[in-house]
Amino acid sequence: MSIHPFAGLPAPQSILVNVPELISAYFTLKPDLSQSAERVSFGTSGHRGSALKRSFNEAHILAVTQAVCDYRNEAGISVRRKPRISKMGHAFLRKTLYMPAMVAVSRTSWGKAFKARLAENGKPPMVIICAMMRKLVHVATGVLKSGKMFDPAWHFYEA
Repeated sequence: MSIHPFAGLPAPQSILVNVPELISAYFTLKPDLSQSAERVSFGTSGHRGSALKRSFNEAHILAVTQAVCDYRNEAGISVRRKPRISKMGHAFLRKTLYMPAMVAVSRTSWGKAFKARLAENGKPPMVIICAMMRKLVHVATGVLKSGKMFDPAWHFYEA
């Protein structure tokens, strides 16, 4: 392994990143999904990108967090196997969202309605929990972006 040419030296101005510009780009630039370089990519070493290149911003982080969803066997060999939680994504996020999802489906009126609707459609319990984990990410994002209080009425569906 060779030593980097800048090792032990101050970084030259030409390679430094303008932090205020980077923060602004993170929130304002939206990825163009027709460009493969701007789409979310999952890999074993994680996603590397830059908000300045539209390859790492809030939309990408939300997409990565959606990896808490259930593993769908349609991509594999059998569609008859029992669904399970995907091991892709962040284990800490799965662990963090599991209990709030359990509480939401068992203790809140909108969560109970959500659980009943999915169970009526034949979804097994773990798929329902994973769907609630995903829904909680969307709810939290909506509350944070809008600045409005959570309204359970938005989460009841007419059949």
